[in-house]
Amino acid sequence: MKRRGKKRVRGFFLSGGRLIVGVGSGSDQWYREYSTFGEPVDDKTHAAVLDEGLAVLTGLWSGELFSYEGQHYSIRDALFLPPPVQSPRIPIWVAGIWPNKAPMRRAAHWDGVCPIVEGHLVQPEEVREMLTYIRQHRPTDDPFDVVVCGYLGNHDPVEAAALLTSYAEAGVTWWQEGFLGNDTLNDVRERIHQGPPSF
Repeated sequence: MKRRGKKRVRGFFLSGGRLIVGVGSGSDQWYREYSTFGEPVDDKTHAAVLDEGLAVLTGLWSGELFSYEGQHYSIRDALFLPPPVQSPRIPIWVAGIWPNKAPMRRAAHWDGVCPIVEGHLVQPEEVREMLTYIRQHRPTDDPFDVVVCGYLGNHDPVEAAALLTSYAEAGVTWWQEGFLGNDTLNDVRERIHQGPPSF
């Protein structure tokens, strides 16, 4: 970005309007995401900070002067430029553990959900149940994404396609392919070159 006298600043857009922001309140349960840095470990505090943070973030994305006064954040006449290319704003996907209801109610007010089920991969029937709950709390009929994370590397193509079909029919719109902890760089590259299965 260059400034030339009083001429308008021209921005360089890295994603061409394809950015999606994923958020979650985090947890100290498995990875000490908070206690490691001396932060409170209370989940309710994390949720309140996240909600305020989203209000601040979307306010800053407006491209207008923005002020905010909350319990955790205080902002006075901030101007965040250039504003995002996406309109009305960058989509926000909220991660949360199902069947906990609070993160699903939060997700209902944004653009998508990344459900986590402890102990196993979220199943299509769990997606259906979760979406029924989210729709009860969703204030709009705008499109809503459901992102499921899994691993298809050990499935044959027909089996993988059938699995993805069952998720799509349940309402999943994105599959996030993962890798195993012992995968080598070559394993990862090979999996990427395979591409997604056809279904």
